[in-house]
Amino acid sequence: MNAARQSLFVFGLSMIFVFGIGFMLFPRPLLALLGLTVGDDVWIRFVGMLVSIIGLYYVQVARGLASTRSFSGRCRGGITPRPS
Repeated sequence: MNAARQSLFVFGLSMIFVFGIGFMLFPRPLLALLGLTVGDDVWIRFVGMLVSIIGLYYVQVARGLASTRSFSGRCRGGITPRPS
């Protein structure tokens, strides 16, 4: 694993475990640590879930399991051109 992939892998793991799970399980101390006001817990837990999903994608990209070719192939397969 080269340096760029390793950096992306570590960033993805930090997004999942520090921010994602942190915001989902104990949002009030994490918000206080960041200096933000504590409001409704529902939106911050949703943000934690979203950050975890994005972090999981970063880990998959760093491991080489997600590629843009497979994504674009799926998109192209769903669109049928009109006959002229």
